[in-house]
Amino acid sequence: MATRKKAAPAEKPVAVSHLAATDYRLPITIALDRAFQRKLVSAEQLVLWKEELRDLINEAAKTFVGFQNTEALRKALDITLGLLSLAVTRSTKGQEDIDAWADFVATRKLKEMVKESIAASRKIHSPEGTAYVYLFEADGVERPMKELLRSFALARDGQTWNGYDLFSRTAGEIVRVQTADKLTRWLLATVLGVRISASGDDHPMLDGASTASEVMNTIFYRHSAGLGFAGRRANKEILLKKDQIRKIREAFDANKTGWVKTARERFDTLWAGIPDDLKPGAGAGDWFDTHLKKGPPKIPKKAEMDDVIESVTGVYFYDMFE
Repeated sequence: MATRKKAAPAEKPVAVSHLAATDYRLPITIALDRAFQRKLVSAEQLVLWKEELRDLINEAAKTFVGFQNTEALRKALDITLGLLSLAVTRSTKGQEDIDAWADFVATRKLKEMVKESIAASRKIHSPEGTAYVYLFEADGVERPMKELLRSFALARDGQTWNGYDLFSRTAGEIVRVQTADKLTRWLLATVLGVRISASGDDHPMLDGASTASEVMNTIFYRHSAGLGFAGRRANKEILLKKDQIRKIREAFDANKTGWVKTARERFDTLWAGIPDDLKPGAGAGDWFDTHLKKGPPKIPKKAEMDDVIESVTGVYFYDMFE
């Protein structure tokens, strides 16, 4: 006698808060699946999407891969779906909301979503609409736009697509570096009276510096320590010497509480005059607390300046060959 199979229990919907841990599909796939479940997509729209997807894959193969064979088209499909996923996740500012994603895709053309992802990526690549001219070339080492888009589209953390996280981190880092650059220019103009409108790589006063942050930290350090900036305007001294660093440390060791109090007052006076929109360029938290609250950097007696000194190397602009 035949027995009737027991019906499988209905599958429970995936909890949105645990989506990243339980569902490894791309956000665009999840969004489309929910849109179909909720009958938000018409037959006409589905036909249009198929035509658009074919065109987008062919365009991605030409733009990102350079040729069109089976492997290239597979890679182009991955990139296209990644860019669509970026548009989907940006619509909820990175929050995992499947129904909101479904509502978003149901009202969009696929080509429109890819254009939105490209426009958003172009904006973080050049926040002010034009190529930013950095004080130092090292600060401006940014990937070409094409490479940036590819990295967002194909980003993975294990099995999970995390292109939005990479997009957000990249945007934040570019803004941080450019704000540090602007703050350094402001300090040069305000504290030293030297205006540098474009690149500073060839400016004699900055010869040997690597990044704007090094120059900014050194100006804060010299000002707070009362070291000052000797020389005429165009050639004022920023570069730190080994004996200067050691003497400042000796002054701190002789009267730690008094040194910190006076240095803090000098720093706070300068900080108060900095425009609010430039202050994030000094980094997260309080610059003085991070760098000088526990005392100025200390150079071991036997250390040479070309040695890696954790509290100095990569932080300040100093003479490595003194």
